[in-house]
Amino acid sequence: MSPEQQRADRLIHRLNPHPHLKNRIERLLRVVENTAGDLTVADAAERRVIEASRQRGQEALKAWAMRQVEQRVSELEQAPGIGRNGQNKSAGTARLER
Repeated sequence: MSPEQQRADRLIHRLNPHPHLKNRIERLLRVVENTAGDLTVADAAERRVIEASRQRGQEALKAWAMRQVEQRVSELEQAPGIGRNGQNKSAGTARLER
């Protein structure tokens, strides 16, 4: 297998758990390849690529943030003395009488 084919296989393997990113990249490729045949002016193609890039960036940041939260929760759950103990049953602090 050529290095280029290995690289392509690794990319597909990495994209498979992220179908939203895979779909976004496929849409970007459709713009680049002009599969709809409607991009005859460079300005229109540029606008579509910029919008696709913006959306892809937002989705990537959202996925990154969710992964960070999941990792942090996992770390905290593994830390000694920290864990989920169910619902807090405290009624609050009793008022002091005067």
